[in-house]
Amino acid sequence: PLLHTRLVDVGWTVDRVGLVLNVLAPSVSLGAAVLAGTLLTRIDGWRLLLVILPLEALCTFALLPLAAGAAASPFTLPAILGLFCAHNAASTVVVTLIMGRAEPGSEGSDFSSQHSLFLLTGFAAGGLALQLAGSQGYANALFAATALMALAFAACALMRPGMQGASPLPQAGN
Repeated sequence: PLLHTRLVDVGWTVDRVGLVLNVLAPSVSLGAAVLAGTLLTRIDGWRLLLVILPLEALCTFALLPLAAGAAASPFTLPAILGLFCAHNAASTVVVTLIMGRAEPGSEGSDFSSQHSLFLLTGFAAGGLALQLAGSQGYANALFAATALMALAFAACALMRPGMQGASPLPQAGN
């Protein structure tokens, strides 16, 4: 949610913002989602998240100059594309892990409740990010988002040992 408003604030037209954030970035990130799905047949989902989350945080951090008031730079578009790719790859992995935790006989409710919580968390974070940006500035909101990504990374690293059987897909070499 911060990108739309910030890009307009630094001079991007609404048409350009819409093209990049609603057409180009989601289209490019489809490939990342497919790649993540393919990698899940070879790599444990928790391990894959430990690769994707730092990439997502790096791309978010790369937008800090923009958030701090600098004009868009040559790095802005690659950072946005990388952020979308990492986010959609991470979402693919998380949804796969959620599916793997559904118990036989209650698959629908197990998946729906976990996925609803996953979506609610994202919507709440987006709303809070906008509130934080309004009161503390874009840079502080983006810095907080990066810190939360670091926290998510730590949680995945701590949870993984106890969740090794969570992936529903066969794992090569594990």
